[in-house]
Amino acid sequence: MLFFYFAVVVLIVLRLCIGIKMALFYCINDLNRASFSGQEKEWQQYEINVSRKTMANWIICSSQSWLEPIYERFRLELNKQDAINADETPYQTLNRPDGRPASSDARIWLFQTNKNSPRPISYYHSSLTRARSNIDEVLSVYDCYLHCDGYSAYQNMPNLKVVACWAHVRRKFFEAGDERGMAAIGKNYCDQLFALEQQFKKLSADARKAYRQLKSKPLLDEFWEWIGSFPVIAKSKLGRAIAYAQNLKDELMTFLDDGNLVISNNLAERQIRPLTIGRKNFMFSTKYSWS
Repeated sequence: MLFFYFAVVVLIVLRLCIGIKMALFYCINDLNRASFSGQEKEWQQYEINVSRKTMANWIICSSQSWLEPIYERFRLELNKQDAINADETPYQTLNRPDGRPASSDARIWLFQTNKNSPRPISYYHSSLTRARSNIDEVLSVYDCYLHCDGYSAYQNMPNLKVVACWAHVRRKFFEAGDERGMAAIGKNYCDQLFALEQQFKKLSADARKAYRQLKSKPLLDEFWEWIGSFPVIAKSKLGRAIAYAQNLKDELMTFLDDGNLVISNNLAERQIRPLTIGRKNFMFSTKYSWS
């Protein structure tokens, strides 16, 4: 009989432990997506009272004490890379030190090492504006290739060799028209270019550069000849797609210079997507700086 009671107690304890473990698992699993308000309510369901203010202070204090030196080291390592990817997304800050209304968009920037880097880094930087000075602040001593979209702040910077994104060009043509019109022809050129890159995927950087000159460049020459062969309405979707490509022609051709470069900025866009998804939950920051 004593053994029976002991077994019952063990089963109850195990059930409680498994329940607590599952609760911790689900709460921690949602940590990157749930707001502090949501986490506060989640913990309360398990009779654990932790306020959102306390959780926010934990993050702030631990980040200042332990993560800022690592963050700066990441920035310095990023500046040593041969090629990086960049992207940015809007973000709202309530108590802005510049006096502008809270509805004004601040920015979160991403600077990312390429996929072949032996030390992969995803570096996020917050700013109140979309100004070029923010790029200078992060890439203070960088002097090499930067994969990015067509945002003008990246252009004409003496220390950057901009590699523009063909996925953006393709998207412009895709959004411009039907399946059989001129926009479809432009999209088809882009699809052919991406198909060639898939063929070159497993080649060495030197071999990839050679094959790009052999196969990709003639295709691109044909594309640029086609794109200038007919008049379009400047403000039409097709006109904007063509103007976008023509304005970035040199940058769109840069990937031919080095086999380590890529033809799209999808890597950075994938890395910044969790922030754009999470933004729907946490919506804004109270302050720009916690120092």
